[in-house]
Amino acid sequence: MTPYASIRDALLAAPRVRIAGHRTKPALSTPPEDAVSLDLSGCRGLTDYSPEEFIFTARAGTPLTEITETLARHGQYLPCDPPLAARGATLGGSIAAGLNGSGRLRYGGWRDFILGAVFLTGDGRLIHGGGKVVKNAAGFDFPKMLVGSAGRLGVLLEATFKVFPLPQERLTATADTGSLTAALALVARLVRQPADLEALDFDPDGRLLVRLAGDHGTLGARLRRLATETNTPFAPADDSLWTTSPIANSLSVKVPVTPHRIPELDASLASLGLPRRYAVAGQVAWIGLPPEHTTALDSALRRLHLGGLSLQTTPTQLGLWPSPRPESLVRQVLDPAGRLV
Repeated sequence: MTPYASIRDALLAAPRVRIAGHRTKPALSTPPEDAVSLDLSGCRGLTDYSPEEFIFTARAGTPLTEITETLARHGQYLPCDPPLAARGATLGGSIAAGLNGSGRLRYGGWRDFILGAVFLTGDGRLIHGGGKVVKNAAGFDFPKMLVGSAGRLGVLLEATFKVFPLPQERLTATADTGSLTAALALVARLVRQPADLEALDFDPDGRLLVRLAGDHGTLGARLRRLATETNTPFAPADDSLWTTSPIANSLSVKVPVTPHRIPELDASLASLGLPRRYAVAGQVAWIGLPPEHTTALDSALRRLHLGGLSLQTTPTQLGLWPSPRPESLVRQVLDPAGRLV
């Protein structure tokens, strides 16, 4: 019997299932009325870790905080800055939701450094994809396909990742540009600078947040040089601004966007009175969504031909999404009975 036999049995015992872990994203983990919950919170723990190779393998239900603490003891970290970690988010749930934080700016997200995955198909087949080496080009790239799949393509059981050296020091700084237009102009300049920023977010009132990371004693000089080169008065600030500000705590809808689309998106969000923050140098909009504004936000995103993923309230897909046809073709192979919802 494999370590995952009980999960396979539970999967096949129900005609329709939805995967759940610590349930930090209830819109994605709460089953509809005609389905049952497949709880993976007990499927946890690091199964392999080679600090000298900068590679680890962990089961899907492992809390991100547990992984972060283990890596930190060896001077390593997950560079994608996964959100909701402090609230108990798990590795599998974060991968399935495709959620990256502001730190994605420097190194990329889950899809960029996942190396391997073990998962169950909807009809109970155990699939091993990828491997445990960085240079691995054998076979179909199942691991990357599972990132952002919301558990509809398979039950992720464990995953292997490459990790990065933990910076000796970090420095957060802010700059008040006075307007969204000015903030966008400064962001465009910053991404062209050889500043090696770890994170760059901004708010609609024109306030920028930047984060530098590197060796002890070097960050102050780097910030001063950045301020001089961009003629911007950056002021050191508390690192908690990334996770504990009122805006950060209210954000629950992720919208992929590009900087040139932000002015029209922001105008619509302002008219609805919704809190928002633009992350990863304007590549992602995070929006706070009270349930009573769901229909209005859905309509606004449709008008703009944008799509959003709601983490807290249903429906999970807002606005316009790409054609489901490619996903449906893959699901016919991996979940022919449509068990995974």
